[in-house]
Amino acid sequence: MFYGTPPPADRRAAIRCPLLGLYGGADEVITSQIPEFSASLGAAGVDFEDVVYPGAPHAFFNDTRVSYRVDAARDAWARTLGFLARPLGA
Repeated sequence: MFYGTPPPADRRAAIRCPLLGLYGGADEVITSQIPEFSASLGAAGVDFEDVVYPGAPHAFFNDTRVSYRVDAARDAWARTLGFLARPLGA
């Protein structure tokens, strides 16, 4: 998930697959929800990796916007490829 709002609590029980969440540290509306979201997934046995990029705003990965942050975007892309390589094979 690239800086997406976590799903509502009543829909989380349906999550069964591993998740990767990549968030901008300056996007506090979303990042403030991540600890509780992570705890609920952990309690359900769902593998969830979250990464918060300090100082990065919402949409840090979108290279067509002023919010683009090259270092965070490059790291997020590498993490995304690694995350997908695990179940799909390298």
